[in-house]
Amino acid sequence: MKPQRIAVIGAGHLGRIHARLLKQLEGAELVAVVDPLESARQSVADEVGTMPLADCDALPSDVDAVVIATPTHTHRDVALRFIRQGLHLLVEKPIALDVDAASEMVDAAQQAGVVLQVGHVERFNPAIRAAVPHVTGPRLIESVRESGYTFRSTDIGVVYDLMIHDIDLALWLTQSDVASVSATGLTVVGPHEDLAQARLTMTNGCQVVLKASRISQSVQRSCRIYAERGHADIDLGTGQASVVRPGRILLERETAIQEATAAQRESLKNEFFARVLPAVDVEVQPCNAILEEQREFLHCIRTGQTPTVCG
Repeated sequence: MKPQRIAVIGAGHLGRIHARLLKQLEGAELVAVVDPLESARQSVADEVGTMPLADCDALPSDVDAVVIATPTHTHRDVALRFIRQGLHLLVEKPIALDVDAASEMVDAAQQAGVVLQVGHVERFNPAIRAAVPHVTGPRLIESVRESGYTFRSTDIGVVYDLMIHDIDLALWLTQSDVASVSATGLTVVGPHEDLAQARLTMTNGCQVVLKASRISQSVQRSCRIYAERGHADIDLGTGQASVVRPGRILLERETAIQEATAAQRESLKNEFFARVLPAVDVEVQPCNAILEEQREFLHCIRTGQTPTVCG
């Protein structure tokens, strides 16, 4: 099968990662990396063995698709340019700075009949994919995403930079719209917010509590999902997950704990997470989430299917 000829637009942190992975992805041919900064494009091109270009005008005419990893404020213009050329797009998150720009991109891609996939990579995280089947009907979701200051994505705030991953996961997990939002943010380095906390009430009643910081002294990417019949603890960074489900003592005799004698309560206290709320580690098949994202991108180009994360 003829490989899909793909160019990476933007040679920053994510552009470099995409280029590295595309170089090893079966069915893809990395033809160029484009960036106006010579040192950036040359560094990536030298590492992966591809052509460095300063401008999109210099791209070969037989390119099939592009990965857009440029600053967010450029996404709309860059994407519309390639959509008009009939190229398929994988656009890094966030898709755009506002809803109007995003809608314009979505409409243009639909009219042109090209794939528009958005890089919400946590949807491909093996830990959350392994845990989600065990926690249907979420009632409460808590997510924490913290990192140190990286000096990247300074054109957007921490909500678009980091929290957007967990907003996307909440929308996916609940399959529900947002009914109301309560939130606060702090600007420390600037010019946008660097720390934010939010509480979303979904139309189905689920509560979503989110915290994101890019000025933290520790790194954390965690998600806890409380559902109707148990909850899951997911470490998105390490790729580990565990599920807690009601034990037989809760399922068969709802008042057993309240009716227990002092001796029985002491026994249950010592074995609480073995008999009452037993925790089980979920088997997670390790994988590179961005590589899986790219693999789906190729599949959608070839089959015409809608991506997991479409525009």
